[in-house]
Amino acid sequence: MVLPEKLEVHDFDEAAGNLLRLLLFLESYENQRAKSFFLGGWCGDGVGASAILRATAKLLKSERGDRDTREHFGKIIHVDCSLWKNRRAMQRAIAEELNLGHLMPMFDKQDEDDDFRGMDVRSRVEIPSIGSEINACLRNERYLMIFHYGGVEDIDLAECGIPNPEFGTYALGKLLWSGYGRFQLSQRNKKLKSSSAYFKTIELYPEVNAHLSQLLRRSLHEEAAEVIGYTDMDDVNPTIVLDCFLYSLFLTEQLHGKSISVDYGWDTHACNYWICDGILQGDRAFEVGNALQGVIQMLCYPSDRTKRLADYLDEHKEQYERWVSISSNQLGAQDISTIHVNTSSYFLTFGEDCQLQLPSDMFQLASTLRVLKLCKCSFDFASPPFRCCHNLKFLWLDHCTNTGEDQGGGPCFPNLLVLDIRFTDFVLLAEMIELMTNLREVNTKGVSWRTISHAWKKLRNLHKLRVTESSDVITVDTCSSIDMMNLELLDLSGNIHMESLPTMSSAGNLKMLVLDGCSSLEHVALEGALPLLESFSFDGYSPSEKWAHPIQLPKKEPRPKSSNALIQKAKVRRISLEGCARLHSIFLRAFPNLEELDLSSTAVKTLDLGAMDVARLKKLFLLGCEQLRSLCWDGRNPSLEVLHVDTRGKTRSMIYCGEQRSSIFEALMAFTDGRLVWSVIKGLYWAWYDSKVHLHISSTIHSQVNITKSIDEIVPSKEGLVPTRLFLPYNDIVLCKDIVTCSSLVWDHQHLYPLDVHIEIGEGSHHLESMNVNEDFKNFIENKVESLHVHDNISIYFQRHQDLGLV
Repeated sequence: MVLPEKLEVHDFDEAAGNLLRLLLFLESYENQRAKSFFLGGWCGDGVGASAILRATAKLLKSERGDRDTREHFGKIIHVDCSLWKNRRAMQRAIAEELNLGHLMPMFDKQDEDDDFRGMDVRSRVEIPSIGSEINACLRNERYLMIFHYGGVEDIDLAECGIPNPEFGTYALGKLLWSGYGRFQLSQRNKKLKSSSAYFKTIELYPEVNAHLSQLLRRSLHEEAAEVIGYTDMDDVNPTIVLDCFLYSLFLTEQLHGKSISVDYGWDTHACNYWICDGILQGDRAFEVGNALQGVIQMLCYPSDRTKRLADYLDEHKEQYERWVSISSNQLGAQDISTIHVNTSSYFLTFGEDCQLQLPSDMFQLASTLRVLKLCKCSFDFASPPFRCCHNLKFLWLDHCTNTGEDQGGGPCFPNLLVLDIRFTDFVLLAEMIELMTNLREVNTKGVSWRTISHAWKKLRNLHKLRVTESSDVITVDTCSSIDMMNLELLDLSGNIHMESLPTMSSAGNLKMLVLDGCSSLEHVALEGALPLLESFSFDGYSPSEKWAHPIQLPKKEPRPKSSNALIQKAKVRRISLEGCARLHSIFLRAFPNLEELDLSSTAVKTLDLGAMDVARLKKLFLLGCEQLRSLCWDGRNPSLEVLHVDTRGKTRSMIYCGEQRSSIFEALMAFTDGRLVWSVIKGLYWAWYDSKVHLHISSTIHSQVNITKSIDEIVPSKEGLVPTRLFLPYNDIVLCKDIVTCSSLVWDHQHLYPLDVHIEIGEGSHHLESMNVNEDFKNFIENKVESLHVHDNISIYFQRHQDLGLV
């Protein structure tokens, strides 16, 4: 095992210069053998690594840096991918740093093509041709690539185009990198491919007379400044951002060595803690907090690294002693001391099956307490021990029990912003709610709906409402109308007895609706009632394990992985989200009884029927879906009977079904971008044999206009009109005999009629060449298509039937 190189520095400002001198020394000492250098931060714990990489890049690119050193390393490439997206985004960042602007349209086109293929954003890899250009730009150059890597998979930079140092002397570059992002203390092993002969680790240590605590604090301050750069909020003070991180550090470290863990709910409440504790203040507090929660990685578990960092910062610890977390399974009332007067956040968790009874006076001095969580505690609900905490802004009661006779009626907290009640029968009386006018977020889990349903009309300032896993039956009679003008998130997950949705027409600002695990719902029909709705989640398995703070769909990781978590099968037979024009994020899964799904006039971009587990789905409507890029379907799962798609805009196709002859499968699709066939063509090919498929790749639909043999030979159904076959799907197409004057267009009248499997390519269509190189589409043309109408498009490049596989 190769020991890491130690880099000693006196203060942060000289770290970058010392690091460059060490690289020069190692190059001369080892005869240029080492090529890849991993920066492990202070004492190898990761702190400061990202900030020092950035400072090094800045030094090399500035005039104050040593000119000889700059010329020695040659081209400086600084790439920050610590907020990981995918490998292609990494390659794009490299190309941008190399000023290869002419390659950007290639990235855009490939991403757009992958949208039509239905490829997940996280799975997108490098583009080989761009890799070749990057390689050509660097292979004969000296360069130093300074790289922040935030991914979790092992990657090979050679696939991006970076010359591999193991492939010969032409690779003159060096790599200085780290896998540690801002405020990241988790172990980060080597993730970039390189043999041990070319790889070295560098760790930073203070010189003899330097103070490590000061170096750490300065490094953390610099990392806080980096975090601000990712929020586009330059007016935020880095000291405030650092306090947000230290809040999680010191609360997490208080669990070190404890057998009982504390659920801080960072994913849900980190932003709420920062605001309610007073770290973030002002009119923009929630805006800033939301942005910071997206870029600060919270500490979930204590470790040796968190302990060392907290110990190093011990001399500053006094200002953080106001954050207190106590957990034990052996506490008694006599062990609970009165809360200190300066305490601002207090978490108390008891670990045994029995409850810890709280002294009635334990909070009598806590006049500055703002954040309070009590888990598995017992007290008098009518007169709780925290009744004197008038500045309380955050209250979380989890599995608490009442020692008194009354379930509610206790004091109210007019300054409360967030209320979280889980498996605790803490009754909210109407008169209490009326005084809590500042409430922005209310979360309940395992609480009786009847004890809280009366309250919601009073909360006009509420932005988030979660009423999950209610302990009683929810019906329309007990559901009060959702009448909150500012409500943005409504989560009704896990209410297995709820048979109908509450009326939500007055929740005009709602952006996200979650119905995961609501298995008794048979019909979900929003149909334009929520014009600002952007996200909708209905998971038939069960609710997500964690709530998230952003108003976005839950991530896949905390969702149930299989049907093993299923409590009861979802009954829903019909879902209609028609008319929710801003709805773009949809998660639907595990509906064994679903027969009809209507997503018409939404902004849905991708739909994967195979991943949805909807075996009985018969009808799918996607009319007016202008943003639709991919519809992944294999033709068998599910076995659709009706598929109607129109991506051309708000004008919806008029579909005539009254006198059509029966068919097992009917697909009517109208679109202009030929790439849409990539994802759906396999399903159309493998659909049942007795099917009717009409693909109209055109901005208008008139497959049989102006084409006839002889007007006199056709017996008109009405004077002046050309008859159409009974199964023609569009009843708004009228053919007038008077406009047919060109004798060259007089053909056999049988050619008028689209046959069962028909393709029209016409005006407004584009990316047609993409269809012709798709093997599934070629097979569809050769084996399925019965009629073809091509017209009104000067970009159509084929002239023979063979070009489309027709014979």
